[in-house]
Amino acid sequence: MPTQYRDKPTNHPVSHVFICVGWQVYVDMLPFFEAIRHTHNAFFFTNVTHEGFSSQVRPIAELLGFAPPERRAVVYFSVARHYAKYVTGGTLGSCATKMVKISHGITGNWSRLLLKHREFIDVVIAASNLDADTYRNRTSYRVETIGWPRAEAFLKLNSTRKIDERTIVVSSSWSRDKSDFRICDRIAELADYRITFMLHPVLTKPTFSDVDNLDPDFINLQLEKLKGAADVVQCEQGALPHMLGKEIMLCPISATAYEWVVLGNRPIWFLRPYDELDFGRNLEFDKPLRAQIEAPEPARYGERRQTLRSRLVSHFDGKWNERFVALISDMESALLK
Repeated sequence: MPTQYRDKPTNHPVSHVFICVGWQVYVDMLPFFEAIRHTHNAFFFTNVTHEGFSSQVRPIAELLGFAPPERRAVVYFSVARHYAKYVTGGTLGSCATKMVKISHGITGNWSRLLLKHREFIDVVIAASNLDADTYRNRTSYRVETIGWPRAEAFLKLNSTRKIDERTIVVSSSWSRDKSDFRICDRIAELADYRITFMLHPVLTKPTFSDVDNLDPDFINLQLEKLKGAADVVQCEQGALPHMLGKEIMLCPISATAYEWVVLGNRPIWFLRPYDELDFGRNLEFDKPLRAQIEAPEPARYGERRQTLRSRLVSHFDGKWNERFVALISDMESALLK
């Protein structure tokens, strides 16, 4: 028998089901769930954690047998394959549904999420004007710019944080064609900097393998080279806390480059070139690293970061929850017709 959940009676004839796989999704999806969990029949299924929350937050394994109190549901997801696995492949398949895509942070235009149109997606939630334009220019989805609650709240709480001199934060990626772990071979050249190396959450999964595009043995070998030279940190609560107060960023092709700009106008170096990541210089590995990093930066890069930042914080006005509630009311109305 399907598992029934009815923590509290509500007047809403529609359930709201959040499908969350991975820490990088968790930190951006959870605020939307928290915004409505006291007023709607909302349920959060995740492979990350369900401890310390109400029974509305459940292990992802229970989703296949989940039957919402109502036979209508708005489903929030990040990964397209979860539609077949958890919706059409589970008891949600017998419900009338509206599908809402929530990405983590900003979706770069290199994302594979943009390559194939998914007919079942009813609306995409965008975090900012930059994110919305990326979707509208490359897809035909309905896009609603709601905001980026995690980044907005973090910036507000840490607006007076000063920069620590001679600090570097290095980002990583799980994708072979976007990451660049050559920096681990050259880390000794930056010995007089305090370096933080951020592991992408996918790289910390127990099941991580070359199926995820990078060989675990290679990753472990490169990380060994950082011992005593860098503080290697996991980013279970996102990259923002580890970027806070840092002076310089070294970044592969990654959305963390955009998060860096949210925190202020500070230098960023790209470990791999990408045309639209034009707000920082490209690190050249055939040349000494320190001389490049300490060279004066042309003014045009700072100007580009300033312009980009205005597009990234476009909806940092404290009203993201109002826009979100308006959107889900629209989804509910469509299901009740």
